[in-house]
Amino acid sequence: MFAAPPPGPRFTYEQRSHDAPSGRVAYFDEGDGEVLVFVHGLVGSFTHFQYILPQLAPRYRVIGVDMPGCGESGHAARRQSIDTYASSVLSLLDARSVRRATLIGHSAGGLVVSRVAELSRDRVERLVLMNPAGLRGYVRPLRVAARVVMRPPVVAVLLGLFVEQILDHVFCAHNDYTRHFAAEQTGRYPKHKLLYGMGRVFRDIVPDLMRPGVLDARHALDMPVLVIWGDTDRLVPLAKVKDAVAKLPRAELQVIHQCGHMPMIEAPEETRRLLDAFLGASA
Repeated sequence: MFAAPPPGPRFTYEQRSHDAPSGRVAYFDEGDGEVLVFVHGLVGSFTHFQYILPQLAPRYRVIGVDMPGCGESGHAARRQSIDTYASSVLSLLDARSVRRATLIGHSAGGLVVSRVAELSRDRVERLVLMNPAGLRGYVRPLRVAARVVMRPPVVAVLLGLFVEQILDHVFCAHNDYTRHFAAEQTGRYPKHKLLYGMGRVFRDIVPDLMRPGVLDARHALDMPVLVIWGDTDRLVPLAKVKDAVAKLPRAELQVIHQCGHMPMIEAPEETRRLLDAFLGASA
């Protein structure tokens, strides 16, 4: 969730723009070698990966993309879905002449990259899913209630009023990374236009997040898959995560203890270590 600059120098990779069928997307493309593609979570930004990128960029070609309506991609002219987000990723890969890549997605981004793998299996070398959505489904009454609540004006008001409580719910650790992230977010509100735009993204994407999309795509996820999970994530109990990962053909689960929903921000050193081990072992 939410975009944030680092605690120190701001995000330094050159921002570029690509016109995907589902809308204009901002992205960066740095380095050489094997390609790693990063996809953020709900109403997030590619800057969410900035604490783990400096150690990866010297050894890999790293690409990050802001989904339509998120980050620097700005207003989305049409309704979005996990499918349109996946099509944006595939369109960018085509534009950047990327034939094969490891896809790394956080939260809703985990569901996006799983959908990319389902749509275009031959493009995906590996998957890394960080606290991904799509590992469980929700009963119909909850899905209906979500559609009622997830209206842009309602979400805008709730985000403006409760951003601090939301961030408290997202994180477990209180360290320099999470404190800076929280300070940046609370400093941005209230901004009605920004909040209303976030509300539109919630309206479009949350219904897809309430379905077990990763499990539904498991027949296509026969590449090496790493699932990284913060054990204090309140969205899905760890026991259910273990059950879901066991259903994926070639998946391994790595749990980061005393970590919440955003391990790449809350525990970047441990997240980088897990990434390095996975990328090296599955090379």
